[in-house]
Amino acid sequence: MTIGDRHVIVVVGAGVSATAFLDALGRGLTDITPALGRRLAVTVVERTGDFGPGLPYGGQAAPFHLVNQDSGLMSLRADDPDDFTRWLAGRPALPDGVASRHTFGVYARERFEAAVGRLRELGVRVTLANDEAIGARRAGGRLRIDLASGVHLDVDRLLVATGHWQPETAEHCAALDGRLRAAGTGGLFLPWPADELAQASRGHRTIGVLGTSLTAVDACFTIAYARGRFLPGDDGGLRYRPHEPYSVVACSRGGQLPGVQTPAPPPGGIVNPYLACRPLAELGETDGGWTAAAARRRFDAAIAWTGHRTDEPRDPHERLRAAIRASRAAEPAAGAHQRLCREFFATLFWMYRQMPVGERRAVWRTFLTPLLAQAAPVPLAAALRLDALFTAGVLSVRAGVSAVRTRSDRFELTFADGSPPLRVPLLVNAVSRNGGIGPRDGFAASAVAAGVLLADPVLGVAVEPDTCFAHHEHGIDRQVTVMGQLTLGSHIGASAVGSCVRRATAIVAGWLSDLADLESRCWPSGASAARTAHEGVLT
Repeated sequence: MTIGDRHVIVVVGAGVSATAFLDALGRGLTDITPALGRRLAVTVVERTGDFGPGLPYGGQAAPFHLVNQDSGLMSLRADDPDDFTRWLAGRPALPDGVASRHTFGVYARERFEAAVGRLRELGVRVTLANDEAIGARRAGGRLRIDLASGVHLDVDRLLVATGHWQPETAEHCAALDGRLRAAGTGGLFLPWPADELAQASRGHRTIGVLGTSLTAVDACFTIAYARGRFLPGDDGGLRYRPHEPYSVVACSRGGQLPGVQTPAPPPGGIVNPYLACRPLAELGETDGGWTAAAARRRFDAAIAWTGHRTDEPRDPHERLRAAIRASRAAEPAAGAHQRLCREFFATLFWMYRQMPVGERRAVWRTFLTPLLAQAAPVPLAAALRLDALFTAGVLSVRAGVSAVRTRSDRFELTFADGSPPLRVPLLVNAVSRNGGIGPRDGFAASAVAAGVLLADPVLGVAVEPDTCFAHHEHGIDRQVTVMGQLTLGSHIGASAVGSCVRRATAIVAGWLSDLADLESRCWPSGASAARTAHEGVLT
């Protein structure tokens, strides 16, 4: 697939990762080699036809789904970190004083359109394909991408940005899920699309939510707004009135809800020594000896150095209320603690990259959730809604979940402490993707099966952490790169959007370097005769 002698890049998925990549590509061409634009053709394949926001920020996001990051960390432009904040300032006041996912989706669509416009001005042929990529395989020195419409794209470079996936750990629930959905009596649902979950939740007396993190909070709000309404309460709080009695039970290993965003005081002039990316002899650290336990010791030492105590109530509701009080009072210690948790991700990632597979799994299983609870806290507006759900007796949290089993007509969640299991016909899978790519994962699963992508032994797809170039059995494949949730096992960070922007910049730098070298040697002028032209095939 070429247009003339153009080098063809295909992007599968048109969410935040793709938007960041297109913006970075336009900047890279402008700053480094603008003439190269006339040698490029970019096709973006998006099955929903909604280019820019991606699933969590697209049309399924409701106004009550709030962005769980400070607006200053949400810019899609690497050269302008205040872009989103400035964009927000030019719009009507936000009802909760916090941007919603829907609002960010509007911003992402605008930035996607602007990035496409910039590329076209630079001579890049950009095609937007409202289609679904269903397969990938190698064809000579190139790649062939199969679309659901029957079109086959022969490409030179591939960016996979398909977002979340169905983990293989949920496959044992598929048969029961199918039966319950067919009967209209329940099923195993993801938090997105939200309207599907909202509709399914109606009429159920008890609903189980697997997970207690940010995604689980969004799922709880989807159900709450479908089943009742929030009203003004005392002292600036909220109260919740359900249309009929029901309950939501959120279950996870630690039973820990996210913290509540608290303003951080100005940073001091002394850098926390335990954030250093090098072994510290005082902690018994050595090169090559990194473990999840070592990461936890380093984190605890960093906290202890600040003098901030992290004692919290054990009861989830009381812990939430204490965090709300700290947020309202702008307690410096709480704000500084959250900032340190965010800063620690750079140190943790440095250690994580050097860990064997088993220790990486342990980081995800035992350490990352409590760290993220403070590194990625919810806005105060979201915390007040959670408080109202607790107070109304609708929401409860259970810790120690150990397994999800299937019975004839419901799911059964068991707990490590031997407490009674939770049995529900409707279960929401809101956990982090704690398993590998499963057979229902369409394009990613097909690409793994064909050897285009290599499954990460911990989570998702394996990539080189700094550049996101894909791993294959012989090393690094610079033809293929992967961004977003698919790469969780290879890369961890506190801000999903910020991570996308940084990694998009790295990908573009690597690819433009390759293409500039190709241009300097000789562009294959006769290649077009052997490739399938796609002008007029895609719209």
